Amino acid sequence: MASSDGVTWQAVDMGKAFGKAVIWNVSGGSTGFVATDTIGQAVWTSHDGQSWQPVKLDAPAFATSRIDDGTAFSAGYVLVGSTENTGARSCSAPPSQTPPLRVPTVWWSSDGAAWVKAQLPGAKAEYTIKMSVQRLDDRTLAAFDYYDNAEHAWVSEDGRTWKPLAQPVTLDQFISNYFYCQGEGCFMTDGRHGIQLQGLNATVDKPFGDGMTLLTWTDSGLVTLTQSGDQPPYDFGTDWTVGPTGVVVTDAGQLWIGLPSSN
Repeated sequence: MASSDGVTWQAVDMGKAFGKAVIWNVSGGSTGFVATDTIGQAVWTSHDGQSWQPVKLDAPAFATSRIDDGTAFSAGYVLVGSTENTGARSCSAPPSQTPPLRVPTVWWSSDGAAWVKAQLPGAKAEYTIKMSVQRLDDRTLAAFDYYDNAEHAWVSEDGRTWKPLAQPVTLDQFISNYFYCQGEGCFMTDGRHGIQLQGLNATVDKPFGDGMTLLTWTDSGLVTLTQSGDQPPYDFGTDWTVGPTGVVVTDAGQLWIGLPSSN
């Protein structure tokens, strides 16, 4: 379904838009929308959510690629995934039995048609790569790679130039926070403000902590917000979102709204 105002909805012809593909993820920003399939071999972009155009993954920029995720923001469209590190195989087993190493990769496009492969500084080749991309606000993105129980992240304001995110990686909506945020992500944005939710005084043994704390994204990284009043809890039953006036939280039985201080 697609809507320009959230009130009037129109059904999208899935067969016409995506053929027989099963859509894994849809994300968007001010430029448009990106949809990816379940096997990483098909991607579509849209300016309006109704008319979808397939990305030509047979173009040279996508050689030996697998697409894991994508999104749109003010600077265009971004896809993340991996490419084969050609020739890098184990010497102890026949090539047919040893998968090639893959390298985390990002692609950027201003219009969804012409794509450029971008470099991720310090990205390491592994046999298994799983990437995701998170919109921090409408001009800033974070890309994530996860392997060997470690996460690696990069941040970009244009989709082409990326730098390592030099702080604990807790922004990824699909990996480290999946079990604690109902798969929707602990970081959310309305396009202007980016807010992260996490447990106050949380530990590995006590992931929900003693309550909820909020962090906001700034040019300096994540900054903890000072809270007051009747604060909501943080557990599996907590659902929340960020909008133009503040943060709304509910545990199904009660609803809280957090508004910026006027001071």
